[in-house]
Amino acid sequence: MIVWAYTGSLAVHDPLCGFRCFPLPPTVALLDRHRFGDRMDFDPEIVVRLAWAGLPIVNVAVRVRYFPQGRSHFRLVRDNVLIAATYGRLLLALLGRTRGRRPGPAGPA
Repeated sequence: MIVWAYTGSLAVHDPLCGFRCFPLPPTVALLDRHRFGDRMDFDPEIVVRLAWAGLPIVNVAVRVRYFPQGRSHFRLVRDNVLIAATYGRLLLALLGRTRGRRPGPAGPA
């Protein structure tokens, strides 16, 4: 829901799904301009920033299989802290983006 609020769109179905394809040129441009995390915080940030850049979001349904003895790289505390910090940074960036869109004074009367 946070990603929906930040992008102003319901286009992103699962912002934490790590199975994604990104268009290379705009993704590389974003990676050159911003510092991204390399854990669970990466996915929501890159999706939000690509949406802000005007790229269409295309969701493709995939099947997921979790094996009984499967291994997860998710670290409950560490990754949740990183995700929360990322959402905080994105909120500040969003406020900076919308600040310039507010109508200014009407001018001289």
